[in-house]
Amino acid sequence: MDRHSGKGIDITVGFDGSAASRQALSWAVDCAGDSSSPIHVVGAFSAEADESEETARSRTEAMLDDALAELENPDRIDRVAHHGDPVEVLLRCSSSTDLLVMGRHGTSQLIHSSMGSVGDACARLAECPVVIVPPPR
Repeated sequence: MDRHSGKGIDITVGFDGSAASRQALSWAVDCAGDSSSPIHVVGAFSAEADESEETARSRTEAMLDDALAELENPDRIDRVAHHGDPVEVLLRCSSSTDLLVMGRHGTSQLIHSSMGSVGDACARLAECPVVIVPPPR
């Protein structure tokens, strides 16, 4: 149960458009099942070289929309694009969610390299439990 509202747990998924983040989103949807758990898909953005902040936000929102379009029931999922470094964005989100879900990048034997720097930092510093979803087999 959600510690805030008495509804299902609040789930936040860090999303960067990769296969790993798509796997994490799929896991979160499966985990929530038919419950009333809200799912928030969060993408972090910053403007690249010749790009405005608004263009970067639009690019990230389009990526999130594409991910939701692949799901069977996207209406129960909201998407949010936040400006900033992915670690900082997800750590801020961790203070207002019950569970942070992320995909694991890489194939190295070292845990840090295997999870990726964002996953590693969030697993160590988040204010809520963190699930790192492995890539599909």
